[in-house]
Amino acid sequence: MTKKTLNKDIRNSLRQSKGRFLSIMLLMMLGAFSLVGLKVSGPDIEDTLNSYMEQANAADLFVVAGYGLSLEDQAEIQEENAEVEFGYFVDTVISDTPSAIRVFSQTTDISTFELVSGAFPTKSNEVALASTMADQYKVGDTIRLTESGSNTLLKEHEFTITGFVNSSELLSKTTKGVSSAGSGDLSGFAVVPKEAFDSEVYTIARLRYPDLRKWKTTSREYADKVTELQQALEEKLADNGTARLDTLKTKADEKISEGKEKITDAKVQLSDAEKKLADGKSEIEKNEKTLADGQKEVRNNEATIASGDAKLDAAWNQLEASRGQLESARVQIEQAVATLAETKEQLADASAKLTEAETQLAAKKDELASGQKQLEAGKTQLAQAKAQLETGKADLEAKKTALAQGKALLASDPDAAAAQGITEASLQAMETALTQAEAKLTQTEQALNAKEQVLTQKEQERTAGQTAISNAEVELATKKQQLLAGQEAYRQGLAKYYASYSQYVDGLDQYREGVAAFEANAGMVAEGKAKLAEAKKTLADGEAKLADAKTQLKESEETYNEKKETADKDIQKAESELEKAEVDVSKLSKPKYSVYTRSTMLGSEGFFNMKETAEGITSVGNLFPIVLYAVAALVTVTTMTRFVNEERINAGVLKALGYETKDVMKKFAVYGFTAGVSGTVLGILLGTYALPSALGATLMKDTVLPSIQLNFHPLIAVIAIICSLICSVVPPLWIARRELHEQASALLLPKAPVAGSKILLERIPFIWNRLSFTHKVTARNIFRYKQRMLMTIFGVAGSVALLFAGRGILGSLDGIADRQFKEIITYDAIVSKDTVLTASEEQALRNYLTSSNVTSYSDVYTESVTREVPGVDDEQSVTVLVGKEVSISPYLHLNDAKSKKAVALPAEGVLISEKLANLLNVKAGDTFTLPNKDGADVTLTVGGVVEMYAGHFVVMTPEVYAKAYGAVPQDNAIFVQFKDKDAASVQKAAADLMALDGVKAVVQNTSMVSRIDTTVGSLSRVMMILTVVSILLAVVILYNLTNINVAERIRELSTIKVLGFLNKEVTMYIYRETILLSVIGMGVGILFGRVLHRVIIETVAPGFVMFNPAVGWFVYVLPCVIVIVILVALGYMVNHLLQRIDMLEALKSVD
Repeated sequence: MTKKTLNKDIRNSLRQSKGRFLSIMLLMMLGAFSLVGLKVSGPDIEDTLNSYMEQANAADLFVVAGYGLSLEDQAEIQEENAEVEFGYFVDTVISDTPSAIRVFSQTTDISTFELVSGAFPTKSNEVALASTMADQYKVGDTIRLTESGSNTLLKEHEFTITGFVNSSELLSKTTKGVSSAGSGDLSGFAVVPKEAFDSEVYTIARLRYPDLRKWKTTSREYADKVTELQQALEEKLADNGTARLDTLKTKADEKISEGKEKITDAKVQLSDAEKKLADGKSEIEKNEKTLADGQKEVRNNEATIASGDAKLDAAWNQLEASRGQLESARVQIEQAVATLAETKEQLADASAKLTEAETQLAAKKDELASGQKQLEAGKTQLAQAKAQLETGKADLEAKKTALAQGKALLASDPDAAAAQGITEASLQAMETALTQAEAKLTQTEQALNAKEQVLTQKEQERTAGQTAISNAEVELATKKQQLLAGQEAYRQGLAKYYASYSQYVDGLDQYREGVAAFEANAGMVAEGKAKLAEAKKTLADGEAKLADAKTQLKESEETYNEKKETADKDIQKAESELEKAEVDVSKLSKPKYSVYTRSTMLGSEGFFNMKETAEGITSVGNLFPIVLYAVAALVTVTTMTRFVNEERINAGVLKALGYETKDVMKKFAVYGFTAGVSGTVLGILLGTYALPSALGATLMKDTVLPSIQLNFHPLIAVIAIICSLICSVVPPLWIARRELHEQASALLLPKAPVAGSKILLERIPFIWNRLSFTHKVTARNIFRYKQRMLMTIFGVAGSVALLFAGRGILGSLDGIADRQFKEIITYDAIVSKDTVLTASEEQALRNYLTSSNVTSYSDVYTESVTREVPGVDDEQSVTVLVGKEVSISPYLHLNDAKSKKAVALPAEGVLISEKLANLLNVKAGDTFTLPNKDGADVTLTVGGVVEMYAGHFVVMTPEVYAKAYGAVPQDNAIFVQFKDKDAASVQKAAADLMALDGVKAVVQNTSMVSRIDTTVGSLSRVMMILTVVSILLAVVILYNLTNINVAERIRELSTIKVLGFLNKEVTMYIYRETILLSVIGMGVGILFGRVLHRVIIETVAPGFVMFNPAVGWFVYVLPCVIVIVILVALGYMVNHLLQRIDMLEALKSVD
């Protein structure tokens, strides 16, 4: 048969239930958005990273040796099945700053540099800087890069800037790793031609393997293969250090013997010049004594004259001051005369105005008394009229009662009514009369109300008039007081004027006497000055002769100093060269050949952070959407159940018209499919393009990577559509099949109501009897509609759980760096020393450590090793710290991982950081292996697990180390706490330490802090987005469930509204259930959220970071507050909706 009627019915269903359709569409959109967005953002970031690395032909492995790569080393490296390119690099500092710059030689084929602006350098005195330095320099500027030590690699140190570049080896704009120069942290890099380096050996080898091109740089397969190649190359180069050390020692010994014969010849020439200088100095000292006597006499005379000048100046200043005071007094007297005259005139005017105000006030009092009498009379008349009105109302009510009784009697017993003379006509006449009487009473009442308003207005006017009179009386009294005060002030001012004039006349006489005395003293001082000038001239001639003698002596001294300086320099130079050569030989040690990957290469923090960020986002995407889709499916089941029940009669009509059950089911399938797929398509588009763009813009802004590549992932889109179909199509089909299996005749009848039965509370009289009627109804309805109860609880629980997990992750991330590097680790830097220090180097280092720049320090032994950890792609770096309890505890606060209480270093066993213990799956009493600095595995026993949030640490006493490693540890590092803690001061202090001979490196915590901040920042942004999605999900769920609840019980609500329930009572009648179920859902959601939060932090945390599993009270409160706010908003909506219900139409409807 034709499907026209069915298709029309489907279209009507889509058009008439927009709210339900929209809610399902939004649920599927949110699910698809979170699934697709989280699942594609990580791969998109990885694709962007991989594409950039491939465009730059980035090296897969890097070989760096302590003393460079000899020809033998180069030949051995070239045996690898890889493209190899050798080059140079050296750490320098920008002159007069602690900023470290790593200078690379320009590459040709591997790890090529990206030119951002300008041009690549072509001459040995030209350089291209990192693009991050473009805001500090411009093309054409000059920059000076200084190397530490005497053995420099660069031919030039003054460079002209030709351009700005990016490097695939240093992707981060902010954190570029550690440096062996400056403050110990790398600030940037530079590129120069290979010809700019002056070295016999290369310092770096870059290897690029063709076999690795089939994998992405972030893939597990690539990481495994690179690790395999790295280990093989390390084994190949393991024995190269011994031969290289022998060669270097032989060359050094040859240079030492040449410097011991040039020190004694320069000291003989100094004695003759020294004797001549002594004689000349004796003669000059004699002449200086004679000259000094004359100068003393002149100074005495000058002092006398200066004293006279000072007295004259003081006298003149005093006269000037007196004259000024007299002039000021004269002006003040004139002003006082004018002021007194003006004041006298103002007082007369004020007295006249005061008299006039008293007259006006008396008139207003009389007028107010008259108005009061009229007002009292009006009130009396109004009270009488109101009494008459109340009598009329009472009579009217009595007649209405009689009318109602007559109507009731006529309706129930017409014969009895007729006997009493009650007919419909009489009742109609009576009702008409009552209506007219009621209208007349209403008109009278309105007139009385109007009259009462007039009286009230007059009462207010009278009160205002009384207040104005009172204010005027107060103001009049105030003005009287002001007038009396002004008159008194006038009399006092007049007396003061006469006293001032008398003082002015006395002062004028004293001034004239002082002028006469000043003129007499000035003449005496002028005569003394003339005699002093003659004495000074005689003294100047003697000074000129003495100056000539001093000039000759100075020339002799200069000749002597030049010869002495030359001799001292020759001696110092020879001694310095000899001492340095001997120290260099003693410090030579077996060089280590380090093989780095892209993740571990010096300055690779940017690459590592982006890789960890992508993996973290992907891990979140494996968990969050599952919970969201589960909640969406539950809500969809409830929504479609209501939809099927609403369409029950329509379905019966369709079956009566000849349609089969599967045709009717098609209606619900199409409805769910249309809503689900439309929302999913929108969610796929937003998740594919909007979310990755937003995350990429924020997460990659601190790198040199280009904008994120937005790729469409068909498999993930298909999974999203399948999830949508499972949530939006399968439930309605299942529900329709269950509900529509009956015959058409049965479907055309309303569905039988749920059978009533006692609930649990009814069996507890102590509680049940104390509940109000509405509370009992609420309890019965909750247990009567169990499906809706469970869906509400689990819907709210799912939203709360997602909110708890999202906010909990933010809480777990917040403060990790501060907790780690301000509370647990309290040292500001670790100073790494050379293996051998001379006495002068040791003394210089101790002098700095005991200076005011350092508050405390402690010697420890440390070594850094790497080891593979099952389940983690990259090798993990482990820091081994060895020291006494008193040496370590002030700088590294060791707290038990669970109890957070301080623990001591165990006499047997080691303390291991919590993250490393989790990765190795060990606990107290277990054993694990750790490679030593030579690569051999050492077995250690876990003595305790300590709190640590970043990095991997193993801490032990020297005794435990000696027993496990078979060697006594020699302190090679120093924990340092600086006086000034700000970043600039710490960087300056670190640079000062790096400048000392014997200091190998100064490691600050900035690199690890930056890695943590990057990880925290990336996950925080993801969690913020997911929190917003969770809030939207909560809004949709609660809105949907509330609408269903109202729609299902519209007849019941209309009934109680007709019975006289107020709007507020009707709203709470139904909404009380939602509130109670939501509270239960919050509790369930908090419990589920704790589990979800714990699973997420264990899944997404990078290998080197331990997220804090504890959460604050705010994480518990915020989800509940958000749900409460949504409930309150929906409560107002429900109240507004119920106010607009057409009760008659609702009661006519058939469910």
